[in-house]
Amino acid sequence: MNILKLIRYKVISGMELQIVKYKFKKHNRNNKLRIMTIIPDNVTKCGNYSYGPIELYTDSDKYKLVIGSFCSIASNVSFLLDVEHNTN
Repeated sequence: MNILKLIRYKVISGMELQIVKYKFKKHNRNNKLRIMTIIPDNVTKCGNYSYGPIELYTDSDKYKLVIGSFCSIASNVSFLLDVEHNTN
């Protein structure tokens, strides 16, 4: 039974991520940024011709991530907005 729950969760999460990617691309047509995590709508504002993966973790839509034009984002970079994390 646990395997079926895990498979169901992965399928639903995959569908959710595809919806988030579609909405993001619809509002950001002039760049090649890729969404790697499920994020709330309107949390990011991205400039033209930026590229790279966006791995964003947030607990609310209180703060926004603004990426300028012509920016390159390296792989393995995570953005933390309004998330408690260890600073040591």
